[in-house]
Amino acid sequence: MSPAAEPTRRQRPSGELAGRLSAPTVEPTRRVAPDALEVAPTDRVAPVEPPQRRIANVDATTVRTAVEAPAQDEPPPAWTQLVPVVVTRAAAAILIVYGYLYGLWSQINGEQSLLLDAAREWVNRPLGIGEDFGPLGIMLLLLASGYHAQARKETKPREYGIRLARTYLPVLVAVALAALLLALGAKIWASPDAQVTAASVFGNLTLANQLTIGATVLVPLAWIAVLELLCWATAVSPRGLPWLPPAVQLTAIAVLVIVGADNPSFGALAVVLSFWPLAVIGQLIWLTRQNEINTWVGVPLGLAAIALIVVAEKEHPSIAGWWYPVVALYAGMAFGVAVLYSGWIAETIAVNPVAIWLASRAVWLAVLSGVIGFPLLTLMHDTIPLFLAVPIAIAAVAAVADLGYRLAWLGDRPSKGEDE
Repeated sequence: MSPAAEPTRRQRPSGELAGRLSAPTVEPTRRVAPDALEVAPTDRVAPVEPPQRRIANVDATTVRTAVEAPAQDEPPPAWTQLVPVVVTRAAAAILIVYGYLYGLWSQINGEQSLLLDAAREWVNRPLGIGEDFGPLGIMLLLLASGYHAQARKETKPREYGIRLARTYLPVLVAVALAALLLALGAKIWASPDAQVTAASVFGNLTLANQLTIGATVLVPLAWIAVLELLCWATAVSPRGLPWLPPAVQLTAIAVLVIVGADNPSFGALAVVLSFWPLAVIGQLIWLTRQNEINTWVGVPLGLAAIALIVVAEKEHPSIAGWWYPVVALYAGMAFGVAVLYSGWIAETIAVNPVAIWLASRAVWLAVLSGVIGFPLLTLMHDTIPLFLAVPIAIAAVAAVADLGYRLAWLGDRPSKGEDE
């Protein structure tokens, strides 16, 4: 075998080199803390601190990620639990404005729209969703409101009073504007032959006219605020009996449905009774998710709420044929999916400024659509094409809604973990 092919042999060192190698040249291994690794005689790597948990600045049903705080300061509930509220309320605001401003005004004034006709032909009629998605939007809004009210229970009397006042303020502003514009001759969305009198204004401010058949109604959707007030008023969990407030509400609905069966004077109340169970279902979803009530209690109560919507439509001719039970099932399934399967997409939507804006001003947009949007569309009817007039009217409604929302927080601002 040639020297080149012979395997390399390790030769034994000799002389001074052997003496040097005979003594260890490497210090014994030293345990080094992982947060202080030595990279130079005088340099150390600073400990890598874990990022602080992001916490929401929740207001109304809004979620912001701009505020950071230590984990121990995190307010209950965690902002991720309110992601479905923001997403649902934002979607509800869009559907309500679409249904009760664009859709209803076009129907009242005999306007044809390719978008409306296509949606009615291919979506609304096949799925049984009437009134151009308006009721679907209200039901989603009430589901989110019931859920949110349970999540943000107010325990201090002062905060509780402020909460109720801010919930009622959209009605106060909308009724005042409606009375003013109606007195000036504007064509707002109100009951036929509505007149501005002290009695009619007082009845609308107290929300009594919303529940009275034949009464003058200046803001037809103000009853949404009635149910929102009920959401916050009933957002309590008696010790050991958290299921009691939802059960009492469902009992009250059942009594009113039975008493008002085939009674024309209950026509206005029948609409409210058809939507009230959605707020109760929202409360039940929160209580079940937080294990405050057992699933075997929450599910039967939820099914009872759906059954009451069915009975209300069957027993009250004024709402027969609107398929509210079907719409309620769609709304319940959509909100259930939003709660159970909120992922990064929902979280991305929930922290978007547009979604936050829509969610926090959803009730304002609902009550102002007929007060601000209707007269503007009527004013532009003969001069501007509908596809241009509708965005202008929506922008005006949005501007007034934003001013109203800021009025509610005048002299104050939502703080960490607070909602509106």
